[in-house]
Amino acid sequence: MKPFVTQVWPQFMADQQFCAAFGSVLVDRVELYRTKRQVVICLRSAEPLDQALCGRLCASLAEVFAGYELQVRSYFAYPNITPEAVRLMIEELKEQGMPVNGFLDKTEPVTFGDDGITIHVNAGRPILESVELPRVLAELIQERTGSLPIVRLADSGKARTEEEFEQYLQEKVPAVKFEAKETPPDFTIEGLALTNKPVKLFYGKTFKPADIRHLNDLGDGGKVTVWGDVFATEVKGSRRKIYFTSITDYSGSVNLKVLGDEDADMSKWENLKPGTTLIVRGNYMYDKYEHDFVILPYDVLQVERQQRQDTAPDGEKRVELHLHTKSSSMDGFNDPGKIVRLAHRMGHRAIAITDHGVCQGYPEAMLATDAIHETDPNFKLIYGCEAYFVDDMIPAVYGGAQMPLSGSFVVFDTETTGLDSNTERLTEIGAVFVENGKINEEKKFCTFVNPGKPIPQKVVDLTGINDAMVADAPTPEEGLRRTEAGFLTWLREDFLPRKENTLWVWEEDGIFLSALRLTELDGFLWLEALETRPDRRGQGCGERLLRALAAELAQAGGACVRSCVSKKNRPSLALHQKVGFTVERDPGWDFGTGEEDAGSFGMLRRIP
Repeated sequence: MKPFVTQVWPQFMADQQFCAAFGSVLVDRVELYRTKRQVVICLRSAEPLDQALCGRLCASLAEVFAGYELQVRSYFAYPNITPEAVRLMIEELKEQGMPVNGFLDKTEPVTFGDDGITIHVNAGRPILESVELPRVLAELIQERTGSLPIVRLADSGKARTEEEFEQYLQEKVPAVKFEAKETPPDFTIEGLALTNKPVKLFYGKTFKPADIRHLNDLGDGGKVTVWGDVFATEVKGSRRKIYFTSITDYSGSVNLKVLGDEDADMSKWENLKPGTTLIVRGNYMYDKYEHDFVILPYDVLQVERQQRQDTAPDGEKRVELHLHTKSSSMDGFNDPGKIVRLAHRMGHRAIAITDHGVCQGYPEAMLATDAIHETDPNFKLIYGCEAYFVDDMIPAVYGGAQMPLSGSFVVFDTETTGLDSNTERLTEIGAVFVENGKINEEKKFCTFVNPGKPIPQKVVDLTGINDAMVADAPTPEEGLRRTEAGFLTWLREDFLPRKENTLWVWEEDGIFLSALRLTELDGFLWLEALETRPDRRGQGCGERLLRALAAELAQAGGACVRSCVSKKNRPSLALHQKVGFTVERDPGWDFGTGEEDAGSFGMLRRIP
């Protein structure tokens, strides 16, 4: 069995250092703080986790949790606690407001003994005791390790007296801070507008770009100097990794290929974010392994491009009311969240999302707007959609007719495990009945559906429906049967053809509302099936049918009626008890097979 952590982050399976450190680590839980825009990953292990590797873990997940601060919290066994682990917990308390800065002995802040943990301080021990640092730290250690140690404070040999410390604070002269002077780029590149931020050396050595080539005109090979924005990264290989970085200057695109060095830190290539602008000097050549031209970079500079601005005066900036995102098939490629943030940065006071016939862009746009509202509550997101009554790309409707929308119709909605109709399955079916432009609250239908396959995590994040929610749900066929049309189909194809059984149908005003089927078994009647139209459930149709059945059987001389009701079907159980059924067998009994059924109640009703 593979370690759980390496299943969650399979990109580290080939990293021996990561596997050695995280091979037996379990994910205890993940805490999401929406207001703070923070995600805390709680990992449980035998020993404290390496902080450098935890930093790599957070960096690898930064794109997945874009817009959130990632933290890794280590839970481990107390016997394996280290001074470094305690120091990190003290730093955590410091971030929460505990006044520990400048008080601790930096050379030896933490020591362990048989009787507990000692925190050495140079000064300020009364202050730390007044804020109960020993108690708070001990409780934090208990939370992370399960053991409550004794924590005490001790003055180090360097400790000052209170008078000396007070004099030190009064005589202390504020240190003069010298900030490095930022030197703007001393070069210009045609088609590339740069900010005044200094150029950073990303790889190799510094150089002054000259003879910049467009990516759509690199020729047949040789030494080139190009610029481009990163739009994708990939790491291949196990022992010696190969790093691919895809860049574009919007005239063409190319891959940068870098062979990893075991002794060098190559994490910067792994953590390159899309949108980063690079100036590259290297060898443009055909790679027989990739079957394509690549650039082997010698030197790489990182620069910052000027962002596009809306120069219209405040109060005259446009509001975009017709915008398609990547959710619009064949007609959009923008991320909803990015486009909302761009509109706000340009000073727009609102923006509308109007994708073709879908609303999938709403959640991402909403989260971006929520983040903006923390500083600018007046910015507005307008939820829109280009809705269609028919698919106008397919000639499915012929002729024309003038019809008002004042009648009645049913609106269906479905959720699925994916978008491919050939391979994906239903996870939820919903329907509402609209009469004269208003939804009839009494005629709603909704059911989860068991797709018979795991739901991908991306779909769970999008729809909020997970495997646990559909585990006990009906199959797609059963779910469809519970719709009005499915109910009538069940009556016609499954219920009524069984002429050998006793069939009962409750009808009002020419509409089939409920139906049941009785089967004779060993001297009793088995209530084999009972169904009610979905839009009439909860209105007493099934109850009226069962009471009519009881009255008819009583008039005929009486009978013994048995039924099986799933323990999870509470509405059906309540209905049976309401009309006089009692529990005969628990665990239940399948009267059709004569076998015990722990998942059902065996019900009994004697008439009269």
